[in-house]
Amino acid sequence: MRIVHVIDYFQPKLGYQETFLAKEHSRLGHEVHVLTSDLYYPFPHYEETVGPLLGVRQLTPGVYEGEDGITIHRLKARFECWQRVWLKGVEQGIERIRPNVVFVHGISSITSFRIARWKLRSTRKPPLIYDCHMIGIVSKSRLGPLFRSAYRSLFRHLILKAGDAFVAVSDTTKKYMETAYEIPLHQIHMIPLGVDTERFRKDPDSGMKTRSELGIDPDEVVLIYVGKVIPEKGLHLLAEAVQRLLERCSEQKIRALVVGGGPSTYRAQIEADLQRAGIRESFIWTSVVPNAELPRYYSAADAGVWPREVSITQWEAMGCELPIIVADNPAAAERVAWKNGLIYKEGDVEDLCRVMRKLLTNENLRKEMGQRGREIIEKKFSWRIIAQEFLALVRDAR
Repeated sequence: MRIVHVIDYFQPKLGYQETFLAKEHSRLGHEVHVLTSDLYYPFPHYEETVGPLLGVRQLTPGVYEGEDGITIHRLKARFECWQRVWLKGVEQGIERIRPNVVFVHGISSITSFRIARWKLRSTRKPPLIYDCHMIGIVSKSRLGPLFRSAYRSLFRHLILKAGDAFVAVSDTTKKYMETAYEIPLHQIHMIPLGVDTERFRKDPDSGMKTRSELGIDPDEVVLIYVGKVIPEKGLHLLAEAVQRLLERCSEQKIRALVVGGGPSTYRAQIEADLQRAGIRESFIWTSVVPNAELPRYYSAADAGVWPREVSITQWEAMGCELPIIVADNPAAAERVAWKNGLIYKEGDVEDLCRVMRKLLTNENLRKEMGQRGREIIEKKFSWRIIAQEFLALVRDAR
C-alpha cells in the first residue's frame, strides 16, 4: 500500500508521532511518503531549545530519502503565519504519489482544509484520516479562538465531508475535538501516542556508563527531566523541590538530570538559585540530544519528573522502566493510570517535594512502578501496535 503522511512541520531527529508512524508503516512493508514544508516548527526560543540539534529552520525544498525507506517531500512554504503554512503544490504532490491512503496530522491548519478540498474535487478518493493532538491547556494562543471560529463557520463541513475517520491521541483530546471542532464523538477514534519499544528499553550497562560520564555515583538517586527548558515546563519548580528535599534529608544523595535546551536566561536564573542554596552540583545539564540517544539517559535515571504540561517523553521514560511524576492536569494524569507513577498538585512545590520523597526513599516502589510502566507500554503503547490501529481505520473506510 502507498501511504502519505501530511504535516506542516517534520523534524525526524526529535521523534514525535508522525515520525514513528511513518517508520512503522514502512517497516510493515508499505511505501511511505511524507509531505511537509521546507521549515522546521517555530518552537519558542528555537535557537536555544532545538536549534543546537536541528540547525537553521529554513531547509531546501526537494525530495529526500529518510530513515527506514521513507521518502520526504519538502515543499516550499509560500507563507507562514502563526504556526500555519501554505505549502506550494501540496495537491499536485499528492496526485503525483497516487496514494492508497492519506493521513493528515492536524485538523485546523490551512493544509488540512486544502487536502479535504482536494479529495472532494479529485477523481481519486483514497481514505482520508485526520488526527489531532490538541488539548485545552495548550491551545490558548490569542488567535486560537479566531482560528477555531473560522474552522467552524468555513471549514467544518468540508473536513467532516472529506474525512473518513478522526483520531484523538487521548481522552482529553477527544473531548477537545468535540467542543472546539464540533466533531461528533461517535466519529472520533482514540489511538494514543506510543513508544518505540525496541529503542526505549532499560539498558543497565549503558546507564552505568552514562552515569560515569556525567560524574554520578552508583548510589545516587537520579531524577530525570527531558524536554524544553522553558518556564512553561516548570523546571524552577523541580529545582525548588530538590532544594527542600536536600535541606530536610541531608543524608539522601539526590541528583537531577536535565536533558534539553532552553533560553540561557532561564537556566541562569535556576542555577543562580541553586548556587545561593549551595546545591548547584546537584543539577546536571545536557543540551538537546537526538531522540535515538535518549534511552541511555533514561537508563541512567531512577525516576522521571515533569512538573508541568504533558510530553511524549513521559511514555518513553516508561518504556525504560522509570516511574514518572506528573502534574494533576487531566492530560498528564492519564499517563499514570496504571500505578506506574505519582501525581502532584500542579504548581505546589511542597506537594511535589512530598511525592518525590516517596519515590526517592523507596527503591522497591520505584522498581514496581517502573516495571508496570514497561508492561503497559508493551501491551498498549508500542508504535507497532498503534501503526496497525491506524491501518485498521483504512480498512474500515473502504
